[in-house]
Amino acid sequence: METPTEKTQNEDLSSRDNGQESKTVEKDPIEALMKELDQLRAENIQKSIEVEAQKKKLETYESKIDGIRNYVKKIEGEIEAVRTRAEKEQERILQKKFKGFITPFLEIMDNFERSLSSAADPKDSFYQGVHMIYKQMQESLQQMGVSRILSKDEVFDPEVHEAISTVDVDSDAQDSVIQEELKAGYMFGNELICPAQVIVGKKK
Repeated sequence: METPTEKTQNEDLSSRDNGQESKTVEKDPIEALMKELDQLRAENIQKSIEVEAQKKKLETYESKIDGIRNYVKKIEGEIEAVRTRAEKEQERILQKKFKGFITPFLEIMDNFERSLSSAADPKDSFYQGVHMIYKQMQESLQQMGVSRILSKDEVFDPEVHEAISTVDVDSDAQDSVIQEELKAGYMFGNELICPAQVIVGKKK
């Protein structure tokens, strides 16, 4: 049997062991929380790495998309330039063909003018018939976009006038002014078909 003293000592030891166990139990929740916190930190770090990686991928894709857009714009610009050149070339060819087609008719117009200017009697039926045909041809040319170049009393323009000769004039106002038209000139839109042949005033 235990003596009273031994019993007391055993109780003290048991009490101490229980106290230590109690302390150990109190530490376990804190360690678990710390571990959980460390785990959360590790997960956050991993997520941050993944987010950064996704951002870099997104930036790469955006850069590629911008490159494709710029390339498409460049191709569109080149296509538009080719279309513009083709339209201009087609217009030039058409104007050239039209010029070759219309030139003989303009020569006929010149012959009509000579006939009308040399007619003795404007009241003559022949004169009136020729004049009527001449006016009809003028109207037809205008409908096709052909216009006659202004010459008489206009300032000489080397772009649309051809100086056949000069004549002396007294005033500065008549210097470089067309005094007479020898042959009519014509334009098709902004394209010159044939220049007007003229006599230009030249101050003495």
